[in-house]
Amino acid sequence: MVVVSSLIVWAAAATFLTLSNTATITLGASLDGVTAGVTSTTTCSSLTGYGNPPAPISWGTSGTVLTGTTAQAFICLHNIGTDNYPVSITSNLPTTQGTISTLQSGSVVAPNLYLLVELDWSIPRGAPLGPVSFTITFQ
Repeated sequence: MVVVSSLIVWAAAATFLTLSNTATITLGASLDGVTAGVTSTTTCSSLTGYGNPPAPISWGTSGTVLTGTTAQAFICLHNIGTDNYPVSITSNLPTTQGTISTLQSGSVVAPNLYLLVELDWSIPRGAPLGPVSFTITFQ
């Protein structure tokens, strides 16, 4: 007598646990700034009063800017973190009221060092007249 037997083995991967993850990847850089009394010739390392956030900027002459011009303002940055900070800014200024830029975009502020940053506000002809509030974010 011959007994023939067959065995079929079914292997399936079993999932016992799924773990969802979230995180924010950041630089080790951390910034403080100062705007009061800062001009194009300021030596940032000699200033005091750095903070986060710094005092608001009063653009132009007594807070007044003209359409069709570019207004300049200055801020000193101090990297109080442990990693390099590559300068990058954004603004929520409505495009009808202009654009904010900086020639220092991409410049690197090493830990414990300072950088003088020029902010340029290009105000188009035909920009809506009247008060405007906006933020500039160093990201």
